[in-house]
Amino acid sequence: MKLAAFRVITWACLLAMASGCTSILKMRMTKVFATEYRVADSPEHREVSSNCVARIIKDIELGESKPELAGRLVFRSQPALFSFGPQDIADIEAFASQLRVPGADNGVSHYLREKLGAETIGMLQASSRVTPSLRVALASNLNAIVCSGKLLYESTRFAGVPLSAKTTELLQQKPIGLRLCVLNRLLLNDAFPKELEAMKPDQFVIAHELQAAYKSRAFITIDERLTEETKGAFGKSVEVVSYSYWIP
Repeated sequence: MKLAAFRVITWACLLAMASGCTSILKMRMTKVFATEYRVADSPEHREVSSNCVARIIKDIELGESKPELAGRLVFRSQPALFSFGPQDIADIEAFASQLRVPGADNGVSHYLREKLGAETIGMLQASSRVTPSLRVALASNLNAIVCSGKLLYESTRFAGVPLSAKTTELLQQKPIGLRLCVLNRLLLNDAFPKELEAMKPDQFVIAHELQAAYKSRAFITIDERLTEETKGAFGKSVEVVSYSYWIP
């Protein structure tokens, strides 16, 4: 009994210490609030975004004793994300079925099947039922294939697959490095247009950031105006993402 009681007390002390350490760490860290407004990158969209911000700066009265409480606005480019996440396999049932038993005339499915890891093939063969683990494994395998450094395209392999104008243009440029990864992702999207989510294009981002313990009134007001302005200019094509994180 004494030993059990000692263990309970020891664990309680350790948990208390861990909790205390977490509190101390947070006291030494600064919280950052951020909202990003993302649109497809183009000279026209950059100009429209700049005009949106200019109108806000001109019109708004911050009403704060400290201007820094309004946060800061940052423009940046965000390259297309060529990697696959589990959520990028839109129709997992259909995709798994094509890999499980590739059609005789489906050269891309045959190629992917050959490149899958043994564990992934085992999951495919074990059951016709799709599991979350299989979705994760397939996404991981696709990323390895896309970033293998080898071009996926061969005329016989992609026979019967209509290539998009963007894929054709990039294919003619014979890219290497990261641009080759982008091309391979585009090729897979062309081969499996319904099964795989389309790759998001290069994006132009307006980032609104504030380092503070809480969101100030000025920060919230600017966020509201940015949402109003960007949705008015771009409609449903603008992606608004809010998040927070800690920095030293």
